[in-house]
Amino acid sequence: MENDHNRGDSIRAAYEQHGVDGFYRVEGDNYRNPHEPTIRRALAQVATAWSLDLAHVLDLACGSGEATLGANQIDGIDPYTGGAYQARTGEVAKPYTFAEIAAGVLAGRSYSLIVCSFALHLAEQSRLPLLCYRLAEVAPSLLILTPHKRPMLDEAWGWKLREETVIERVRVRLYERSTADDDTPSTP
Repeated sequence: MENDHNRGDSIRAAYEQHGVDGFYRVEGDNYRNPHEPTIRRALAQVATAWSLDLAHVLDLACGSGEATLGANQIDGIDPYTGGAYQARTGEVAKPYTFAEIAAGVLAGRSYSLIVCSFALHLAEQSRLPLLCYRLAEVAPSLLILTPHKRPMLDEAWGWKLREETVIERVRVRLYERSTADDDTPSTP
């Protein structure tokens, strides 16, 4: 656990030095989340406790597949870690960015659940409302794992908090879609 914490600190330092984009441009193909064992335990616990629908999962900002490795029908999306995802899962991750998702690149798709592990807190705050709204258009549930209290989603962005827990310092939140088809997102 201590090594995971130290690796997390080094990633945070690299974010500060190179920026998030710069870090993943260099490290993306070799990326492994240092908190993977905790993420996997947390996912296993909440999948059962919260009766998650795992029929068709979107692994948003999929990294190397640590959040959904082993599930049946998964679509991975990550603009930086496609090499690591493919090497580990044998599947190709779509290279969509949060900006492209906010612009509607996922329109017409449908998932039973979106899982976003250790990434949504990195989205630009100004982009978050529209990004969340677009995600609500393609799935009824959104599971966020984060090492922070961020992000807290506003119901006006399309999601209502249903469940929350903290497992080994990882905050896990399950949101349910709250938007009507004609709603538009509000900015913070």
